[in-house]
Amino acid sequence: MPHTRRSRCAWGAAQSGAKPSFGSALDRHRNGPRVRLSSTIPSAVDLPVRLARLEMSEGRAERRLAAILAVDVAGYSRLMGADEEGTHERLKAHFAELVHPKVTEHRGRVVKNTGDGLLSEFASVVDAVRCAVEVQQEMIARNAATPAGRRIEFRMGINVGDIIIEASDIFGDGVNIAARLEALAEPGGICLSAAAHEQVRDRLDLAFDAKIPTLWSKMTQRDGAGYRLRPGCPDDGIIS
Repeated sequence: MPHTRRSRCAWGAAQSGAKPSFGSALDRHRNGPRVRLSSTIPSAVDLPVRLARLEMSEGRAERRLAAILAVDVAGYSRLMGADEEGTHERLKAHFAELVHPKVTEHRGRVVKNTGDGLLSEFASVVDAVRCAVEVQQEMIARNAATPAGRRIEFRMGINVGDIIIEASDIFGDGVNIAARLEALAEPGGICLSAAAHEQVRDRLDLAFDAKIPTLWSKMTQRDGAGYRLRPGCPDDGIIS
């Protein structure tokens, strides 16, 4: 079969070891679109964005250090058994008129309501403690005219730690410890972890009692002491 001029040129280039140009006959038989090499190399401006997308595609969780405030109602089941609708309405009023506004005032975020309590986070432990103290002090006034058996009294726990962030929830050992501290608090009182106490003891004019029984974190195999605080009690906040 006779060679045409075009095929002879391409065959000669291949025999001589020369690379065909992008406009050669061999190049026209390649499959797929041509790609400019420069388009495959990320620029310095694009690199952070591409790395962020890579982290998201790998499912890496968003984390940050935060102060966590856990709140619940002492004796909630008893209160609901005695007056379900009345307890529900009064708790809603306390949240809407006092607790949520105080969290916002102290630059916090209410993560979620939990039925008989709530979970919130703060960038500062000092802000979290100030918020908790002010809420508990105000609750004394709000309960003054209510019979003792019908009073809504909050228990609060505060911890500082690294947490996992989602749009409507937070997770992690730091959150679990705050919840366990809240369970140790007395009605109308606040319990702080040792880490939270360390941040506020020289910054706020508050009195704490001696360390409460040791907490044990099964997730981290660490123990940690807590400190109890009760704003507005007769002995200036110290619990014996």
